[in-house]
Amino acid sequence: MNRFIKIFCIPLYIFFLLIPYGCSRGNPPNLQAPIIPPSCLPSTPISCVPSIQVSSTPSTLPSIIPSNLPSITASVTPSTNPSVTPSTSTTLPVTDIHALTDSVYTAKTELVWSVAPPSPCNSVQGCCVVGDTVLFAAQYVLPSGEERTRILGYDFFGNKVAESDLLSLEHANDFAYNANDHTILVAHCQPTYNRYSVLNADSLQVLYSGTLPYHFASIAYCPVTDAYVSVQGAGEYLDLWIGDKTHLLRKAQTVPTSITQGLYVDTQGVYHTRYNPNEILVFDRGLNYKRKIYLQFDYPSCEPESLFIYEDETYVLCNVWGTAYLFRLTSFTPIG
Repeated sequence: MNRFIKIFCIPLYIFFLLIPYGCSRGNPPNLQAPIIPPSCLPSTPISCVPSIQVSSTPSTLPSIIPSNLPSITASVTPSTNPSVTPSTSTTLPVTDIHALTDSVYTAKTELVWSVAPPSPCNSVQGCCVVGDTVLFAAQYVLPSGEERTRILGYDFFGNKVAESDLLSLEHANDFAYNANDHTILVAHCQPTYNRYSVLNADSLQVLYSGTLPYHFASIAYCPVTDAYVSVQGAGEYLDLWIGDKTHLLRKAQTVPTSITQGLYVDTQGVYHTRYNPNEILVFDRGLNYKRKIYLQFDYPSCEPESLFIYEDETYVLCNVWGTAYLFRLTSFTPIG
């Protein structure tokens, strides 16, 4: 009997003990924890494990961004490391002409509208913005050589909202809108280079004409400072006048190779459009040159005639084979 127990019963007993652990040559012991049904899990998180919650409400944790950081501007400050040459490819373009700091830029443009003046007008000259209306000069030349001007007004959607009679404004090279008395001063430019006419901005009729003691090709007015700025001839002088047209300052300039066109002035600077090459020269209010902006157009034969700033966006009116093209400057990118 003892021999039977040793030979048969004891090995059989050991065999049954090993079955729950699955011990075999190809199946090691199962060491996984037993699966607990969901109903057996504790109803509250275990205190030593942090609870992870997803909430649609903002976190009450303090912001990781310091509140006193300077605001991010469109331009990138070049590295001060003298061994590193800043790359203009990493400089973001800006859209507000007042934010420019470097010396030379290129400006991209997009077309706002184009309108053909009524016959017999076949040329476009100065412009300004009055409220939401863009006013510009459309002209033609008589057989005698005299020029006649019809002033046209369009909104920013290209709808005509105003039209004047034919006026004797000579070349009507530039407009200066005076918001203080709601008038438009027109620079005759040629052949009488110091003559101007003042128009009612509603009726577009001439109120009076006069002359200035210095010649000027273009003129602009800032209602905040009650001052005019004009440019002479090829750009050899900029002049500053108070509202009653009393002369205050004359500043000699380096004469550009381009051709003089329109002016615009505000509390931050003077902006001078020029043609061939197409560019804008920027001056401070002391008439000191600051920077140059090359204009890029997707249309051939664009001649920039004048410019204005409306709601911090810069617009340039161009003459393209006798048709008026209004462009908005979409970005300024430093070069050089």
